[in-house]
Amino acid sequence: MKKISVFFLIFFLAVSLAFSAIHVVEKGETLSLIALNYTGSASNLKKLAEFNGLNPNTPIYAGMKIAIPDNLYKPIKKYIVPAGFSFETYFKSAEMAVGEGDYFKASGYYYKVFRMKENAVTLFNYLLALFHRGFYNEILRYEKSSYKSAKLFYLFGLTNEKLDRIDKAEYYYKMSIKFAPTYFLPYRALNIIYKKENRPDKAKEILVKFKKALE
Repeated sequence: MKKISVFFLIFFLAVSLAFSAIHVVEKGETLSLIALNYTGSASNLKKLAEFNGLNPNTPIYAGMKIAIPDNLYKPIKKYIVPAGFSFETYFKSAEMAVGEGDYFKASGYYYKVFRMKENAVTLFNYLLALFHRGFYNEILRYEKSSYKSAKLFYLFGLTNEKLDRIDKAEYYYKMSIKFAPTYFLPYRALNIIYKKENRPDKAKEILVKFKKALE
């Protein structure tokens, strides 16, 4: 019995390590598009289909799961989405991708959403997906954007902090507070910075400022 359990454990681990990602198909996506996004070339369509036990010519459907094998996994920088759908469809796909924890896919759909309706909210969603992917320099390309919000400034602060640009991070956290005095996250971020810098008076002061903003 013990030998059988060990065998199944080894088998399970071998299968688990055989692929690098599981892609949940969105409306309009094809195997060739998935191959392009995750392997860097649409020409890997046949290999991807074989790995998943599919016929390369068989249509796939939304919600279907496609495993990306280790030896092919080489995702492109910017996820490409299928053309010809509504803002609502792209937004739903982006939200679904976030729920799946797939920020690679989410960033592609949020970028499409942003390009269709450019504003501070859609830009924030796109940049937040990039943040989860660790694309910090790409985020900072939008620092001079005309779109402004407390959340955007907070995200720019977080990004600069990740890159050890503490002065700029502090600047953006303060700008976030200026835009939305009751938004707690930038206060907390500044409090942590001041504590790390051994500035207890400033750390206390920023929390007092938040409490006053709530009054």
